[in-house]
Amino acid sequence: MLKGKKAKGKKVAPDPAVLKKQEAKKVVNHLSEKRPKNFGTGQDIQPKTDLTCFVKWPHYVRFWISKTATQLLTLAHKYRPETWQEQKQRLLAMLRQKLLTRDIPTRRPLVLLAGVTTVITLVADIQDVDLIELVVFLPALSHKMEGPLLNH
Repeated sequence: MLKGKKAKGKKVAPDPAVLKKQEAKKVVNHLSEKRPKNFGTGQDIQPKTDLTCFVKWPHYVRFWISKTATQLLTLAHKYRPETWQEQKQRLLAMLRQKLLTRDIPTRRPLVLLAGVTTVITLVADIQDVDLIELVVFLPALSHKMEGPLLNH
């Protein structure tokens, strides 16, 4: 016999009782079973998608959108947060004025604030509002005003 070759022999079939036990173990919950959708012709209905980006808007609508966007960006630019150089200059000027006149102007420049957490904090500070009221009414308000909080 040559080295490295194995003797060929017939494989013995497994016992039928062993096969039945293996099949019996597999239990599938039909409520949580994944059913893939088929969007072919005459099959499942496709989900609705936002097609506004494909619409050719009339000229007056495009003009109005660009004008509104320009106004919004100029307003946001006016109330943008100060850079660290501007803050350093403001604090140095405030320190000089404090040393000269003993009068301290503590007013910081107005800044446009954004973000869900920031808005909730500001609304809770300004008005006498409970946190649970904010949790309940803020998503409905953002949905009504078509805001970005919970619009999916």
